[in-house]
Amino acid sequence: KVTKGVFLPNSPGYFGWCLVTFLGCIYYIISIPLKISFATSATSLSAFLLDLLVDTIFVADVYMCLRKLAVKMPSGIMSDPKQFGKHYLETDFRFDRLSLIPLATCAYLFGARGTLYGCARLFQLLRVVRIGKYLGGLVEGINVRSSLDITTASLRIFQIFALIIVLVHLFGCVFHLLGIEDEDSPGETWIVVDGMEDEPSSRRYLRSFYWSLYTITTIGFGSVPVVTIPERILAMATMAIGAVICDAGLTAVLASIISNKDRQAGTNSRRIQCCKLYMETTDVAETLQERILDFYSYTDNSVKNVNEDEILGSLSPSLASEIVQYFCLFPLRSCALFDKYEGGAIYSLIKLMKPYLAVPGECLSRI
Repeated sequence: KVTKGVFLPNSPGYFGWCLVTFLGCIYYIISIPLKISFATSATSLSAFLLDLLVDTIFVADVYMCLRKLAVKMPSGIMSDPKQFGKHYLETDFRFDRLSLIPLATCAYLFGARGTLYGCARLFQLLRVVRIGKYLGGLVEGINVRSSLDITTASLRIFQIFALIIVLVHLFGCVFHLLGIEDEDSPGETWIVVDGMEDEPSSRRYLRSFYWSLYTITTIGFGSVPVVTIPERILAMATMAIGAVICDAGLTAVLASIISNKDRQAGTNSRRIQCCKLYMETTDVAETLQERILDFYSYTDNSVKNVNEDEILGSLSPSLASEIVQYFCLFPLRSCALFDKYEGGAIYSLIKLMKPYLAVPGECLSRI
């Protein structure tokens, strides 16, 4: 029984809220480093109101997690607000309560602008810790409510590329911050040497993003100069992190995906070749050969080599029995052949049933 107003996973309301909060996290990731590194002397009222709107969304997210958003647990869906609210307070709320501190709002009202206002918004960046859960809710909703099928492999590739882009953005902002010339102690930085003093912030950001991209991917093009000691330390840290994320991490993910694809493709090819050799040596009729090859094509392309017997065997007997009853009980009860059988006899018959894979158009029985 679901409490009225509670959004279950895969419901439109749950998906919509995950989308809103996910976009809010993206806004924090992009805007907060920009406010710190590319800050002007005055923060506009429109920018402050936009920040306030996003902060209000995440304040509402706390209420949603306490009262409206059911939680999927290994044992089932937790749909009672008292239960999933308590679970939220014991887990994710420890980070969310820090992000609720209105330090940036108070700083703006008391006259803080520019970099100081951006630093005051660092508490809101703690919300990014939960971006993985928001993304998981989006992926699950897309898989259930649309014809798209976002596989684990494609999700892993998206995550690693998104992580690289976020790191490039963060290191680019830090690189620009180090390059800003201090008016009290002027000196040569990469901005001065590169001739970017009079360029607008958008050009500077593109230049620092470009430096960060070729550094973190360990390409090292070197067209943007690194002058001061802090800039060189940042460059070394960026290259070290890039070696782990790009060289090792991305390579490992792609190698794992390709290896799994090759292994499954090799298994399918060997199975078909062995079957063809067997049918040729035993003089199997051509029509039967075509049906057998159609079966393998159906299992490889349409069913994606899913072994129902293996899946049910990995579950507990009670769960496997519930799944079989869910799919088989109503069809058997609606069949005229089983009108004289009681419910207990049908349940006993279902327990004896075994998975069987049939291709479309195959005749299973004649009555």
